[in-house]
Amino acid sequence: MIVGDRYELRPEQGIKKGRYSKLYKAKDKKTGLWVTVKFIDENLSGLHSETFKGKWNLIKHPNLLHCLSSFNVVIDLGDGNREYLVIVNEYLAGAPISHHYAKFENEAFFKEIVSEILAGFDFLHGLNLVHRDIKCSNIFLCNEGRGLCVKLTDMDMVGEQGQKPTHFIGTPEYSAPEVFLMKPLNEGSDFWSLGCVLYELFTKGLLPFGSRLDVGGLDMLKERILGGTYNKGTLSSRQIALTDLLLGKDVAIRITDSKKIIAQFEYLFITR
Repeated sequence: MIVGDRYELRPEQGIKKGRYSKLYKAKDKKTGLWVTVKFIDENLSGLHSETFKGKWNLIKHPNLLHCLSSFNVVIDLGDGNREYLVIVNEYLAGAPISHHYAKFENEAFFKEIVSEILAGFDFLHGLNLVHRDIKCSNIFLCNEGRGLCVKLTDMDMVGEQGQKPTHFIGTPEYSAPEVFLMKPLNEGSDFWSLGCVLYELFTKGLLPFGSRLDVGGLDMLKERILGGTYNKGTLSSRQIALTDLLLGKDVAIRITDSKKIIAQFEYLFITR
């Protein structure tokens, strides 16, 4: 099956299905390169894709997944004709950072990865955009010509800072208190999510407030996050000092300065 007159879907290479989307590996017949083609059901998720539609061609940075094209199409992907927003992205030769927990025992490597995540943040926030779904599975460690590098994925979730959300968007375990309270979008929410990512890397797979399954459902998880007190029992004092900066309950005073975060990381883990 070919979409957009040039992208040949390869279902045999695997299909990743989300709540509102399907992701295929495909061959670009014009360039001969592998790409990924994401189909987002417009009837279910159009609200969160509107910002991306108008901004995708501006989101170009070495640490952000590169979108090659975006268009609408009516197609049958196995459940009848539906209208989809199609997003064609570069194909990433890599895996989420959650596949590489052991690498983060090297503090210099850890610092480099955090620096690249923050570089992606700075560019995105400079466009007045908020990612809205930062988590380990959306941060890829890729092997490119310049060596290992970070790519933030799922860019179609972006929203504009100050925008009032009408639906909850994101992954609850990594979402900030203001996200649950449906406050206007703020870049500080991405930094909270980064705090959850660091905690997961420090603990090799645990989450600061637990998971919905662990704590007895979404309502209990929300209560824990709104309370702002996370489980520090498995962290060292240095890890707590850094995580506390990012998991500040009040977004107005939460640290969102990339240079200060890296300086604190260096102080706590490199120079001490």
